[in-house]
Amino acid sequence: MTHRRLNRLQRIVRRLRPRGHIDWLGFWSNMLSVILGIFITFTIQGIIDRKEEKAAVDAALQLAQQELTKDRADLQAVADIMRHEQEAAVFFWQHQHELDKFSDDSLAYHSGFIFMEMMVQTTDAALELLKTSTLFPSINDNAVAMDIINAYDKTAILTSAFRVHEQKKMDLIRQAVDSDIKSRILTHGAVSMQEFMQTASGRYVIYSLLSMADPRQLTEGFPDLDKSIESIKTYLAQ
Repeated sequence: MTHRRLNRLQRIVRRLRPRGHIDWLGFWSNMLSVILGIFITFTIQGIIDRKEEKAAVDAALQLAQQELTKDRADLQAVADIMRHEQEAAVFFWQHQHELDKFSDDSLAYHSGFIFMEMMVQTTDAALELLKTSTLFPSINDNAVAMDIINAYDKTAILTSAFRVHEQKKMDLIRQAVDSDIKSRILTHGAVSMQEFMQTASGRYVIYSLLSMADPRQLTEGFPDLDKSIESIKTYLAQ
């Protein structure tokens, strides 16, 4: 490099060099202010995000609590129907040879439970919401999450058990009507409970219901539902 070029480069460097004394204290003070501002911004945003996530989780859990409570009440209602079915079966079986001693209202009351076909519809919309919205991992209590899953599984099992029971009962009644009772209906236009109990198929329906219509096949699962409902209540109260 020639001497002339070296001098020109030195002059350029001197022009680029900042004039005066650099305020390093002010520089770092400003830099720290910027960093602190960014930190505060992200911290506040994180708090807001966590609050929004907690609000979403709480809302979904409230829906699950309401849904499980409703399902529990519906299953209790059909369990009560099963209990009445069993009581009616016991009544007709024990008094099958003396039904004429009872009033028509009493016979109608008990026979109503024998021939009634009940339906139950439980739902799991809140559980699906928790799954599809990826909110499940945000529940900060694994025991609560497991209680919810177990409760919905138990609800599905109990619902299926009742539907199977009702299907079997109605199949027995249809078979009875299609066999021994059918000719009586065609002849008389109606069949009394006394006549129903005089047929082998009618007695078989009642005998089957003595063991089939056992509400414990539903009620024994209720503690799992109650535990989940209470777990959700406790979690939401925190």
